[in-house]
Order: sequence, then structure tokens, then C-alpha cells
Amino acid sequence: MASQSAVGSYTLYAATYALNASQSQTALLGVSAGGAADNYKNISALPSTCATLSPTAPSSTPSSSAFAYQGCYTDSSAQRAFTGAVYYDSALTVEKCSTDCSKFQFFGAEYGGECYCGNTQDPSSALAGESDCNMACSGNSAEFCGAANRLSVYKNPLYTQVINPNITGYSYEGCFNDSTASRALAGSSTASDSMTVESCASFCNGASYFGVEYGRECYCGASIGSTSTLQTATHCSYTCGGNSSEYCGAGNRINIYKISTSTNVVSSSSSSSSSSSITSSTLVTPTTTATPTPSSSSTTLSSATSSSPPGPTLSGYDYQGCYTDSVSARVLSSKAESTGSMTWQVCATFCSSYNYFGVEYGSECYCGDDFTNPTTAAPASDCSFACSGNSSEVCGAGNRMNLFKSSTQHTGPSNPTIAGYAYAGCHTDSVGARVLDATHLFDNSMTVEECATFCVGYTYFGTEYGTECYCGNSFANPTSAAAESDCNFLCPGNSNEFCGAGNRLTMYSKS
Repeated sequence: MASQSAVGSYTLYAATYALNASQSQTALLGVSAGGAADNYKNISALPSTCATLSPTAPSSTPSSSAFAYQGCYTDSSAQRAFTGAVYYDSALTVEKCSTDCSKFQFFGAEYGGECYCGNTQDPSSALAGESDCNMACSGNSAEFCGAANRLSVYKNPLYTQVINPNITGYSYEGCFNDSTASRALAGSSTASDSMTVESCASFCNGASYFGVEYGRECYCGASIGSTSTLQTATHCSYTCGGNSSEYCGAGNRINIYKISTSTNVVSSSSSSSSSSSITSSTLVTPTTTATPTPSSSSTTLSSATSSSPPGPTLSGYDYQGCYTDSVSARVLSSKAESTGSMTWQVCATFCSSYNYFGVEYGSECYCGDDFTNPTTAAPASDCSFACSGNSSEVCGAGNRMNLFKSSTQHTGPSNPTIAGYAYAGCHTDSVGARVLDATHLFDNSMTVEECATFCVGYTYFGTEYGTECYCGNSFANPTSAAAESDCNFLCPGNSNEFCGAGNRLTMYSKS
């Protein structure tokens, strides 16, 4: 850049670079000076002439009585800022994200269509420049929804801290592991969408122990089972269905209370008024939890026609069983959606180009060609949530998914073989300190082959952010190898190839 003229205490600089029409739609501009930087600017939005700045601030970061805007923060796929829940929406708005995260203290909108919730923000997430969060929300172009690795963060000023409440006559023992095969509390049990700790205490009136689990389940017992041991408190993270300010365990995790006296226990008349009353007619044993079965219009359950475990059959897929999953370490991470009309077929259609799909938590669908993180088989009864679009089908549960494998093998996206070059891995990059800075190309129909042709003669080339291509004979700035899963953007010109990601290069070097 060359200095042009001075205006007051400011010196103006200018630079010229020719872009074709398609490049101008995707190119990003970053400016740095000393320790300051203004990055992630869309070139297509830059004015062609100087103009007076508007005195009115943009209303692209709305606040309300429910949530207040906190600023633009960094995020990373390796260490998410918020891990309470995540939603993907092709029509995301700030308001939708706030609704999805209404029971959490914070939420953040990212990359136009991603929504993350949590009660605490990871220390690795730092305040970034406000201009970094410049991607329009996919459902409202007048609002900002973060950017790549950038979160538009909001806080709920009405949030009430979730607690393990004091129950008269009982002492709180902690969070314990549980399973359908070996219950922590093996006495009577009940379930209710309006469950509270108080209503569970009332139901188990006089029992030596009671516990709440999975947001809506209540168990009683004379002792704690030998296979159940004390767990980290954060494992019991579900709020109670009838009171979002109380903890009610989690998937296979139970908050347990122990009787402290024999004369001062909760009576049935002290049941919380916010919960529906529970009578003796609702008593069930822990092993008789009802599980939906397919309707006559669905494919039938059969173990005789397939080597797959007993369970649903779906044309074109082999049912694998009920498997573990985790919000912070997804088993299938290539693609996801959540809908109030989820069925096996809806998820299969959404994941039609992948080897696996899994339905979870009643309304969630996940796709992948392989497993991103470890998973283990779980008891079939663990997957007990009815699908939101068909109550006669089962769609996993919390941290549990019904897993299906396509009978047609899909190769999936890959890093293609390029003549004269060897794939060098996924590498870090930075807008303010490019690794390959000899020349570059932006194209809305980018492929790895196109980038290789453009960079012919250079020692290195790399694709980034889906549409960007960079060339160089050496590394202009430091770089390090990153996890392969970081380079997860598909090339817009060939969806079977990877083209880096935000601040990540899919890199090749001369053979």
C-alpha cells in the first residue's frame, strides 16, 4: 500500500488489485497496523468512492429483554466457546438462536447458520474486533451471525443459576452414573415432563434415596447400586422439565438425595404446585420403560432378515443399533439438522450422500462417512425418544443415537491426487499473516485442480475457506499442522473435495 494524502491526523493509503466479478463476491479484506487489525471484511460491500459515515449505528446486533449483545468473540472447532447445545439452521436468525438457547445463560451465532448455547464461556474464547463478525444470518440478511471462527455472543440477563435444591429431610449426595441394565436406585420410578426435584421427593416419600435423571425421570431406592459411582458434577447438566432452575441429572446420570432423618421427610401433600400430581397409578419398574415401535406403515423390526441388531429396517440401510454420542465430541460430524418433523426417512434423505446417519434426541439428525470420535454400543432401551415427526419411530435419546449404515458405500469428500504434488496436510493460516503469499485466486467454483493449475510452477499451493487459492515457494509466515477435521469446507466446484476452512489451508507440496 502506498500513502496518498493526509486528512487531519490521519494518513490515507491506497492499493489496487484486479478481481473478476465472481471473485469480488467471496473475497475478504484484512488490514493490520502494528498490534491493531480489522479483518473479515467482505470486498463486495466496500464502497467505490469516499463518503461520510452514517451517524446511526447499524441495528444488526439486536438486543431484547431476553438477551443482551456482548460482542464478537473467537471460537474454534477444537475448543468450542459454548458446549451446552448446538443447532444448525439454514434460515437462522438471532431471534431463533435465542429461542433455541432460552434455558441457557449465553448463546452465540456463528458462520451465518450455526447456534451455540452454554451457561459458561470457555476461557479460550476471546473478544475480537467487532468487524470480524460480519456474516449475515442465513434467515435475516439485516442481522449479523458471526463469521468463520467468530461468534456474535448474547447473554440472558434473566438467567437464574441452576442448582441442586435443598430438600427438607434429605441431603444431596452428588451426581452418579446410571444405566438401564443396572439401576443406581432399583425401587419404584416414574416419569413426567413437569418433573422437579421436589415432586420426585414427594413421589419417593420415605425412601432412603431418591434421584432425578434425564430431565424428567424419578427413581427411588433403599441403597445405591454397586455399579453406580460418584461422577463429576458437570455430568449432571440437564435441567428439570418442570423447573429449569434445578438440575435433573442427564443421560445415564442421576442426581441422588439421601434421607437425613426418619421423622422429617417430604409428604405427598408438599408436592410442588408447578408440577402435575403423581399418583400410585404412575408407578413403573425401571425395566418397563415404554419404547415406541414402528407403525404398520413403517418397515417392521426384524433380526431374521439382516445381520444387523434387532431394530428398525429401512430400505437402502442396515440398522447398526443404539450408540453413544456426545455434544462435545460428535460421532458423525459432517452434516447435521434439527427439525420438528424428524423421521428415519427424513434423516436418511438429508444424509443421502454419506455412509452413516444417526437420529438423536427425538429431532436431531447427523451424517458422516466415518466416525469423527469414538462410540460404543449402548442398550437398545437407551434409545427411547419418539421421533418428532412420527411418534411410532424411535429417534435416539440424550447422548444416544439410532445408527444406520448405507448399503451403498460412499467414497465421500477427500483430498484428491494431484500430478506432481503430494498432499501436505491441513495447516494453520491467518488473514494478517498469510503462509503462502506469492499470489492468490478467489473463485465461487473453486476446486483443488483449479488451484493447482493456477499455482503451477510454485513449490506449494493450498485451498482455503472453500473459495480461496494461495501459492508460494516458501512459507512467508509460521504455520503448523492442524487436525484433518479442521479442513472441512467442501470445494464449491466439487463437493467431493476439501478446500480448507476458516484460517485453515488444505496444502499440497511439490513431489
